[in-house]
Amino acid sequence: MTDFIKVGIEKIGIYIPEKYIDLSKLAEHRGIDPLKWTEGIGQERMSIMTKDQDVVSMGANACLKILDDEDKKTIDQVIFATESALDFSKASSTYIHKLLGIQPFAKSYEIKQACYSATAAIQVAADYVRLRPDRKVIIIASDISKYGLKSSGEATQGAGAIAILISSNPKIMEITKESVSLTENSFDFWRPSYSNYPFVEGKFSTQLYIDSFIRLIEEFENRYPGKLSKVDALLFHLPFSKMGRKALKTLESKLKEGHISIEGFSDNFEKLYENYDKSIVFGKEIGNIYTGSLYLGLLSLLINGDLEGHSEVGLFSYGSGAVAELYIGKLNENYKDFLYREDIEYLLKRRNEISIKDYENEYFDDQPTQSQHFLENEEPKDLEEGYYLEKIVEDKRFYNFKEKI
Repeated sequence: MTDFIKVGIEKIGIYIPEKYIDLSKLAEHRGIDPLKWTEGIGQERMSIMTKDQDVVSMGANACLKILDDEDKKTIDQVIFATESALDFSKASSTYIHKLLGIQPFAKSYEIKQACYSATAAIQVAADYVRLRPDRKVIIIASDISKYGLKSSGEATQGAGAIAILISSNPKIMEITKESVSLTENSFDFWRPSYSNYPFVEGKFSTQLYIDSFIRLIEEFENRYPGKLSKVDALLFHLPFSKMGRKALKTLESKLKEGHISIEGFSDNFEKLYENYDKSIVFGKEIGNIYTGSLYLGLLSLLINGDLEGHSEVGLFSYGSGAVAELYIGKLNENYKDFLYREDIEYLLKRRNEISIKDYENEYFDDQPTQSQHFLENEEPKDLEEGYYLEKIVEDKRFYNFKEKI
């Protein structure tokens, strides 16, 4: 029975903070050539978190436009993917379950494996729905990427959330069963519980990312011969916009030099590079959102690109430490009708640029690092509509909703 059931992405939503910083101006302030950031890694702006927002409020806001009452009655799982956890015990999904009014007999939990975990959630959700085609699963990928002021990774920070509804009515993209995963215990990026910022081995991480991609390509071709020749786009986890291009160029070189072979694939690269450029449009404006970055790229491609219905795309998910996966998605015929394009474009246009001074002053305000017996935020002026962190009382977090005027 399950062989005939199509499952996948029915809806996808996004939330990004109301503030951003111009990376050219920040580079100049740091005494760095702006081209190193805008051209070298391909980043232009960076979303900035404020103290009245956190991963829970961002995640709830990402769901706000896409979930209707019927969805909330049929959602059986609320899965929160993050590496910006607020609590070592309590899952952030429990807050979101309540805020959104999802039916009580649903399971809510949080998963972690660096930037890979949203893909793990998608595969768990797809398998669940294949067995229960009348039920749905909501996945929230929400993160705040921070490396410290004046750090080498400062230009690859960001904040945002992606919400993905998985069902047996994949109006946007079917999740096919063709998938290969890879695990390799490594220290390319990690953050122990006692550290506010991650430890990063940048060059090693980039090489491990590329090596993982090539190994998965080879194993995918071994298991599913010729399947990759049908893809019209390859999407990547993107900590910065040029990262995936490095992997794509490595694949092109290895194919030309005969180091690897993929049936019917070698003539696809002009199209792959063209679609890659469409997939980085949003990321260049928002920055690194960790668990959601691959799916920010998917959303960017679907909105800014011109793929036809029934096109197939390959998705490369990578989480340092390291776990990676390559799988295939098949677009619905009328996928563009279900993308909330105007809402997403408005989220980008409504943002306000802040000064470098304000950015540095607010840098440590968004996430309390010590016991908070009392913290209270006023209703945020910049937030037009949505959830926000109202207060922390005796280390318990409380949220409120601002109505649109």
